[in-house]
Amino acid sequence: MGDLVYRCVIAASRAVFRGLGLRVELRGEEHPPTTGGAVIAPMTGKVMRVLVKRGQAVRSGEVEYGSFARGEEPHHVARITRNLANQFELPVVFYALVVLLVATNKVSTVDIVAAWVFVAGRVVHTLVQTLTDNVPLRGQVFLINFAGVAVLVGHVALLALDGLWR
Repeated sequence: MGDLVYRCVIAASRAVFRGLGLRVELRGEEHPPTTGGAVIAPMTGKVMRVLVKRGQAVRSGEVEYGSFARGEEPHHVARITRNLANQFELPVVFYALVVLLVATNKVSTVDIVAAWVFVAGRVVHTLVQTLTDNVPLRGQVFLINFAGVAVLVGHVALLALDGLWR
């Protein structure tokens, strides 16, 4: 199943790139940057938070290290872990859409507003998910994130269709 999904995603991505008139060309991949801690540090912040919270739970005797491998962790740590996992879902789509719009130089004011709506929604979503057990509220806040991404998807889809019709 995963292989089929992967092939479909690749095919769809190629169609979008073709529709947008984009060509991917990699240069310098044999010389990766040797600096960039300022970019890496923010990415690791959430992971570090999970590690710190898990370490605190072990030191306090709430759980043993082996429990994490079995998916057993204190509720307050599990909320943070689940929030980290959520960052690899809708936000990844958001990042890809933003990169496409920037690469094609097609960013509009509506895209900028939608992006900020998404970011604001993610901040609120993170607070609700890591500080409360209010699932209905979390679902409502998710709709804010989804609306921001839906606007971006709509714009990229229109650009792709316009490119295919030419």
